[in-house]
Amino acid sequence: MRKKIGVLWGLIFCTVLFMSCASKGGKDTITVYGMVYDSKNNPVQDYEILINSQRESFTDFGGRFVIYDVPKGMCEISGNKPGFSSSRENLYLDGKKIIYLRVKDLEEFYAACFESMENGNYDEAEKTAKEILDLAGEDENAACFLSVIDILRKTEELEEVFDEI
Repeated sequence: MRKKIGVLWGLIFCTVLFMSCASKGGKDTITVYGMVYDSKNNPVQDYEILINSQRESFTDFGGRFVIYDVPKGMCEISGNKPGFSSSRENLYLDGKKIIYLRVKDLEEFYAACFESMENGNYDEAEKTAKEILDLAGEDENAACFLSVIDILRKTEELEEVFDEI
C-alpha cells in the first residue's frame, strides 16, 4: 500500500513539475501543415515557405510542407519559387487548420498578359509582363509582350490622329 501511495505521489510530483516547466517558456508552439498548388490544382514542388521572413521549409513532391515549433498567434506566411508568383498572407496560426497557398505559374501570367492585350487594356498587360520579368528574369516572351504593347499603343495613337484628320 505504501508503495502505491509513493508511486502516486511520484506521479503527481512529476505531473506538477512537467506542467510548470511547460509553462515557463511562455510560448505556445504548434506544428504548421500546409500545401502549395497552382491554379490547375497541381502541387508545386520545392516552393520555399517562410514564416515571419525566416526560411523554414520547402514543399515536397506533393506540394506539402510541415514546419515545427512555430509560435502560436498572428504571423506572416510567405513563399516563393522561380517561375511562380510569390505569396504573402497574414494569418492567425492556432494549429487547427491546414494552410493552402495557391500560386500562379508563368503560363498563367502569359495568358493574362495576352488577354489584357486583346481587350485593349495595355496598362494591365504591361504590368503583367513586368511581373513575368520579375518572376523569370530575362524572359523572351515578356520582352516580346512589352514590344507588342508599345506597338499597339502607338498604333492606337496614330488611329486617333487619323480620326481627327
